Amino acid sequence: MTLLLASCGVPDGAGSSLDGSPRWEGAIRIGTQCPYGMVSKYQPAAFRLSSCPLPVGTLRVLTPPGALLFSGDCREKTLAIRTDDLALDSLWQVLPDDRFDLGAGPLWVRLSEDADGHTNCWTEARLSVRGSLSCRDQDRMKIEFDEIALQLSVPRENPGGLPGPEGQRCHLPESCELTGSATLSQCTL
Repeated sequence: MTLLLASCGVPDGAGSSLDGSPRWEGAIRIGTQCPYGMVSKYQPAAFRLSSCPLPVGTLRVLTPPGALLFSGDCREKTLAIRTDDLALDSLWQVLPDDRFDLGAGPLWVRLSEDADGHTNCWTEARLSVRGSLSCRDQDRMKIEFDEIALQLSVPRENPGGLPGPEGQRCHLPESCELTGSATLSQCTL
């Protein structure tokens, strides 16, 4: 699998942004699955925290969501998104030109602390992906993400009727977002 990102794993030097967001330490794993069931090796994907002014220098992910697994189908014009723990499992139609812009969730993330000083707290996240399927060769199809984003602290009491994990809920600004980009080659090890 080919993974192209600005950085991988725990980004070193991904310091505070100009908008007052703290440094983000953590990685979320992503991978692909072939139509025949083979799963690629998961890769750590780095995200940058933005629009999240917090009075902390570094925000650490203690428990990331399950690894994100993507599977595109050029013939059926679909993109499946699931997590390895099956907390998320969805199938989406892509546009006739093979582009997509969609959202799924909720996912749960445990953070080191929040805006009110709570430690070891949980926040929900909503996944948004925008990009296209590169369908020139069905056997070597690529999923090209212009943007992969996780919006943290989605402002709902009980998202989708699903209970969250036990523990303290994080208090974060509604605008907190993790963003990254990637190109995934499907059906390669």
